[in-house]
This record gives sequence, C-alpha cells and structure tokens, in this order.
Amino acid sequence: MHKIILSILMPVIIAGCSVAEHPGSDSGSKKNDPYENSTVNTIRENQAIYKEQQRMKGIY
Repeated sequence: MHKIILSILMPVIIAGCSVAEHPGSDSGSKKNDPYENSTVNTIRENQAIYKEQQRMKGIY
C-alpha cells in the first residue's frame, strides 16, 4: 500500500519542483507596495531619518 502511494506521490512532487518559472512573475522588478503611504511606513521612514540625524550628530 505504501509503495503505491509513494510511486504516485513522487512523480507529482518531482514534476511540481521541475516546473519552469511562471511567465507572469517578474523576479527582477520591484513589487508595488500596497502599504506605500501607510502609517507604519511613515513611522519607519521617520525612524530612519532620526537615526541618520543621530549618526551625523555624533556622540559628544
């Protein structure tokens, strides 16, 4: 019983792994961020600006 299931399952797994990349997927292009203007991204941008300002200011 296990050999039958295994003999059916293995070709399916191998075929699924060997399928070429989908034509609609652009791995080189940047994806559009649906949360581009969200509050979380605004906070992250402001944190990055603050960290850069502190880095430029230095520790006295």
